[in-house]
Amino acid sequence: MKRSTSPLGFGCAHLLSRTDRQTALRCLETALDQGLTHFDVGRSYGDGQAEHVLGELAHRRWREMVIVTKAGIAPPSLLGRIRRRLQSCDTHRSGLFRPHQLSSSLEQSLKALRMERIDALLLHECKDVDISDAIIECLDGFKRRGMIGMFGIATSPDHTRKILDRWPHTFEIVQIEDDLERPLPEHSGQLVTHSVIRADNSPERALRRALLRNKSGVVLFSSSNPEHIKANVKLTEDVRTLSAQSAKFISLSADSRPLHA
Repeated sequence: MKRSTSPLGFGCAHLLSRTDRQTALRCLETALDQGLTHFDVGRSYGDGQAEHVLGELAHRRWREMVIVTKAGIAPPSLLGRIRRRLQSCDTHRSGLFRPHQLSSSLEQSLKALRMERIDALLLHECKDVDISDAIIECLDGFKRRGMIGMFGIATSPDHTRKILDRWPHTFEIVQIEDDLERPLPEHSGQLVTHSVIRADNSPERALRRALLRNKSGVVLFSSSNPEHIKANVKLTEDVRTLSAQSAKFISLSADSRPLHA
C-alpha cells in the first residue's frame, strides 16, 4: 500500500539521548497522531536502540507510517560504549558499504523495526568513492526482493553534489543538511532536509524558512516534548496554507487581463 509522506518528518537521531524509552515512544506516538507519517531512523541511532523503539510503534501502526532507515554506520559494541563513556570518543564503525555489509545491516534493521519491508534505505555518510556498480546492484536487489521501496543517500552537501554529478538518476531519495543559505541540490526524486533548527537562533523562523525552501520535500525535526511536536505541526500547516494561497494569488494575477488594451 502506498502511503503519503508528510511535509514534516520526525528524526530519531537523538531519540534516546534526551529522554527515556517510554517518553521517546510517547513522542513518536504524538507525532503520528498529529499527522506526521515520515519517520527517519538509522542503525547507529541511540546506540542501536532507536530502531527498536520505533519498531514498537511500527508493529502496531505501520500502515500509517513511512519508515526510512540507514546503512553504513554501525552502533558501537558494548566495549565501544564503555570506551566512549570513559574517553568521550566516537566508537561508531563507519564506511560499511560493501554488499554483504549492506545486507547484514538491512536484515538487522528489519528485525529491530519488526518489519518485512521499509519504505527507503539510505547510505549513511557515504562518499562518491563508496558508490560502485556492485553497490547499486545490491540496492536494486533489495527492491526486487520487496525489502525496500526506494534507496538513496544521506551525506554532507559536498559529497551529495559529487554523487549526484556522477550518478544523476540513480538515487530516488536524497537527505541533506540545510544551512538555510546554500542552494539545495536539484533532484528529481524526494529531497529531505535536516539540521535546520541550528542554522537560525529562532527555531520557529528556521523551520518556516526550511519548509519554504523545500516546498515539495520533507523537513526533519526532532523533539522530546510532545507540546513542541504539536506546535511544529501547527506551524507547518500554517506555512503550507499561506504558501498555497500565495501561489493561487500569483496564478490569478498572471492570468488576469485588462479590460481595455
